[in-house]
Amino acid sequence: MNKLNFTPVVVFEFDGAICDDSPAWQGWNIVSGKIIPGIGSAIQHFRECGYKVVVYSIRCQSASGKEAVENFLELHHIEVDEITGNSIAAIATIDKHGIRFVCEPERIMNVVSGVEPWWKNAFIPKMHTPQLRRCSVQLDYKDENSVVEGYFHHWGVDYEEFETGPGPFTVGVVELDDGSVVQRPASQIKFLDRRR
Repeated sequence: MNKLNFTPVVVFEFDGAICDDSPAWQGWNIVSGKIIPGIGSAIQHFRECGYKVVVYSIRCQSASGKEAVENFLELHHIEVDEITGNSIAAIATIDKHGIRFVCEPERIMNVVSGVEPWWKNAFIPKMHTPQLRRCSVQLDYKDENSVVEGYFHHWGVDYEEFETGPGPFTVGVVELDDGSVVQRPASQIKFLDRRR
């Protein structure tokens, strides 16, 4: 039973974590890979434990691609709460590479240079995971008094629609002290461990 006052979100990347992406890309709406053994049970377990399960795929940025993902999940009797092509705030993202950004780009480059998809005898980085960084977040960009504190988890990307198409911008995912998770533009986040 979920005793939290919010529903935690777990994101599964479709290509590589649900569907084997070792076959070559054949198009937005062509899913040629096989299901990852046991992934349906894992997703069901998360949902039974009170998590909102979201499936992410860049395929879902087209209507036919999203339909292909939906059809694959239905074929394999996998129920999820949402299917999206957009980055969303989550307590965890389950993907084929599993690299966590730890604010040390030089270490990330060393790890990334050795990464292969799991189905190629995956390289699993053995990195020390430091404590999450404290930060303040301005919840309302018009109100300077709407600042609260929390723990920074990672950077992501969101977008705003314009007449000419989407305009992407960097966002941070922050867990607030009350346990809720917010996604805010980078300009509204201030790290508290920096000395002046």
